[in-house]
Amino acid sequence: MLPGIMGLLQANEVIKLIVGIGETLVGRLLMFDALSSSFMELRLRRDPDCPVCGSAPARSPADVAALAGQ
Repeated sequence: MLPGIMGLLQANEVIKLIVGIGETLVGRLLMFDALSSSFMELRLRRDPDCPVCGSAPARSPADVAALAGQ
């Protein structure tokens, strides 16, 4: 049941991004507690020093892989 709920939430976000309607979860983290069937939302700030999403992000998948140590 849990994988179905998570997959539905992810698919819903993709549809909102493609169609351009609704409020997406960009900049937020949605957490689901399956035991209590409750959601909690955290707002996230971008780290300007982050090599992936910061002010000077890595430019290619190879750069990101090198940062991840792969």
